[in-house]
Amino acid sequence: MLAYYSLTSTGEVWEHYEDDVFFSVPAFVEKGLAGRCGGGGGAISEMAETKQELKARVEVLKKIRGAEKDIENAMNVLMSRQGGEGGLDVYEITRAQDGTWGETTVGEVARLFGPGNRKHKYSTPSPIRLPTFAHTFAAHKYLVSNPLYFVLAHDYSTSKRVRVRPSADVRMLREVEAWVRAGRRSGAQGATNPLESFISQCRARRRQNPLMNLIAPPTRTVFSSPLHASPPLPLHASTWSPASLTLLTFLLQSLKPQHHAQSDPYLLGMEYIIKKIYTDEQVDNVSDEVVHRLLIEVGGIEPWRDLTEVRALAEGEIYLGLGRGLEGWDTEERVVEKSTPPSPPSTPVLGPEDFYPADPVEHLRYDFGDMQVYVIDDVDAKELDDGISYSPSPSQIWIHIHIADPTSLLPPTHILSKHAERMTESMYLVHRTFPMLPRAFTHHTRFGFSLGCTSTATTTTTKPETPQPTLTFSVRLDIETAEILEYKIRPGLVRNLVICTYDDVDSALGFGAGGGEKWKKPFEPTPPAPAPPTTPPAATLSSTPNPLSLLYKASQSLVKRRYKDGEVPVYAYTGFPFFQSFPPLNSSSSSSSSSSPTPSQLTPYLSQYLTTSQHILDTHSRSLVAECMKLASRACSMFCRDNDVPILRRWADPPLVSGQKGLAELLERRTTEGYLLWDDDRTHILGESSAGYTLDLRGHWGLGIPDHEGYVRCTSPLRRYADLVVHWQLKAALIAANKASASCTTPSYHTRSTSYLYTPTDLESFAIKNKAAERFRKRIAGQHEAWWNVVWLMRYLEWWQSFSGGRTYQFTPTSMVSSSSPSPFSTLPNPFLTLTATLTSLPSPNRDSKKWQVPVYLTSLGIKAVLIESSSPSPYNIKQLQIGDTVPVQVNAMRLGVRPQVQVVPRTV
Repeated sequence: MLAYYSLTSTGEVWEHYEDDVFFSVPAFVEKGLAGRCGGGGGAISEMAETKQELKARVEVLKKIRGAEKDIENAMNVLMSRQGGEGGLDVYEITRAQDGTWGETTVGEVARLFGPGNRKHKYSTPSPIRLPTFAHTFAAHKYLVSNPLYFVLAHDYSTSKRVRVRPSADVRMLREVEAWVRAGRRSGAQGATNPLESFISQCRARRRQNPLMNLIAPPTRTVFSSPLHASPPLPLHASTWSPASLTLLTFLLQSLKPQHHAQSDPYLLGMEYIIKKIYTDEQVDNVSDEVVHRLLIEVGGIEPWRDLTEVRALAEGEIYLGLGRGLEGWDTEERVVEKSTPPSPPSTPVLGPEDFYPADPVEHLRYDFGDMQVYVIDDVDAKELDDGISYSPSPSQIWIHIHIADPTSLLPPTHILSKHAERMTESMYLVHRTFPMLPRAFTHHTRFGFSLGCTSTATTTTTKPETPQPTLTFSVRLDIETAEILEYKIRPGLVRNLVICTYDDVDSALGFGAGGGEKWKKPFEPTPPAPAPPTTPPAATLSSTPNPLSLLYKASQSLVKRRYKDGEVPVYAYTGFPFFQSFPPLNSSSSSSSSSSPTPSQLTPYLSQYLTTSQHILDTHSRSLVAECMKLASRACSMFCRDNDVPILRRWADPPLVSGQKGLAELLERRTTEGYLLWDDDRTHILGESSAGYTLDLRGHWGLGIPDHEGYVRCTSPLRRYADLVVHWQLKAALIAANKASASCTTPSYHTRSTSYLYTPTDLESFAIKNKAAERFRKRIAGQHEAWWNVVWLMRYLEWWQSFSGGRTYQFTPTSMVSSSSPSPFSTLPNPFLTLTATLTSLPSPNRDSKKWQVPVYLTSLGIKAVLIESSSPSPYNIKQLQIGDTVPVQVNAMRLGVRPQVQVVPRTV
């Protein structure tokens, strides 16, 4: 496992994480000098252990202190040019003039104060000379130390991008700060201080409407806003004064993760308000969970409102489409219709609302005629962007992977492309979906690109009114050896689509509906899951012999080849909560019933909680589709390799393993499909697999793809912007390769003189930005999923406790904690009686409580949690536990808020 160390200007050595580095200077010290500072045997000691180490550290300290002196001088220059007549006001220059969030970079701010730059405060100066390192670092320090105006972006460490607060938010923060300051001086008793009336109104609402738990029927209507609306804060605005509305908005905006490199401008005001309102109970730690609870109790936000979505809609850091709500969809429909010209333009130069007047690769399209194309997906899939067909031959098979082709109409210059770039990919939430490309475009009745959407047929075998365009990746495969013998990439046309679900294909292949039990149900009795919509089986799948049997055989030869080659993909179980309705409706049944609970007694908010793992899902029909998509990605990489086309490849290295013996043991424990469960014995895994993007030809260890082939994501252009980039690049290369043809008269709509659209420099820049965006989206998606998992589990436990009359836990709208005198109830359902936790990291002391804690994984629930020291005697010493250790635990607390969390403590067996 990699460790990171820094030497400070005082001579101290700090160990930290990679994410703690926000500013780096390449070759600040010579590599050999850094190596002589210590660490040759592993960890770097705080004190130099040899004279050579001491001498090297002294040399480094001289350079650090010299740089600090330059930075201090640059900082003095920067501060001297702030404000005053003729001074610079960085905030006024960089903020968005339309009242939204603005954006700047460290480099832009450094150029404002660069050498010789002395323009007027409200002009945008032009630099005379490029800023030095000292000026750039001074700008970094200035931006970080002014969180009232500037917020570091999620990808700041790579992009140096800084978000600039809207002027209205700055005024609000200053206004609330002034009210709090006045309240501290006068005890908030002044009649002119709006805090007094707000605090009194909140206290009164809490007394009148004590929504103290999750299942108590509400005494007022708080669920007033449809899910498609923007955050409806505050609810019942007419009952609040303008100043109270400001304070409610202030509290809501405080509910978002703060960048740990900056102080929180909401913190002091938030703590003051909460402690003044909660005088009836001791609130020592004013966390985001307490603020969330207050907003629910006073009717400021709906209890079911996911704070991840609130943050996404309020700040715009996560872009979720052209507009908000129904108006946004109307806007997107108008954009689509407006972009469809009645006649081709006279010039190949396209504007931001111009589609291609003609398909750029129409002359290259291969018509697959009546060949059946199987479009296989989940029953509720919204974007059908891939289909599969095949042509058999003895011991070999041509597999054709047909990918939806929006780039036949959509150029990279179009406004929809720009918005897709901002979104990065479609976002799938528990209760709604934000598509990357608007449905008005992907499902247009005349030229839609979701496969089968232009057909008027009602059966699963459809023939579109006009053939649908695809970008088709064809691979000739040896079925016995799983070797790729030949490949082709062609723009295609498909006419005969067989739309079917994974269950349809599993049944046709003889595995039964669903391919067997792929989901675990940890809770009994189990409420019935909502019945999926039924569709008639595809007639073509019922024929004998089954048309997909040979394709499935070929896909499994790829699985066997990967197993033979020794890959070990690692997967964990994941929890999937299901809900029957939004917003929640409360059960009217009595909790004192003596009969066993039935589904009708459960609140309709709860439906089903299932867990599964990717190694279970990726079998049978899902394995068939997944292996075909990997073939397409391999063919794409090989085409770019053989035609010198720059392209971004996805790579992954194997994990760091403790020698050949450890690797052999890991290989032995794999499933028949080649997977290793995450919570299996991990003592031999010293470091996780690393992955990223590269222009080089490089393999993907987890997918079993060798270095000489490479792997390019290209199969989801309706859902991932990076795949759109790949399609534009491939088509530019295909057009260039066929320019010599006399029949090629299609105009070019890009100005590159090369055979590709994006240069290596373009792609390297995009890779950095895209990787950061994907990582941020993954973190947000994790928080969102954790929120709903915790909500489900809290509601379930509260219902069971109410039903059985136990007193094990105390509940609020946003938390659940163990009682001081727990009274366990024997009817507590599994898996809580047998819950175990597997360590995912090394233990460390909590910054506030100083107690030892460690991140863990609760496999039976499919969620992450935190294992903390118990106040009662325990046979487990958390400090001494290692990664991969498994401990019997019991739930100690659950909390919502910005970072939902489950806490567990060791359980006495």
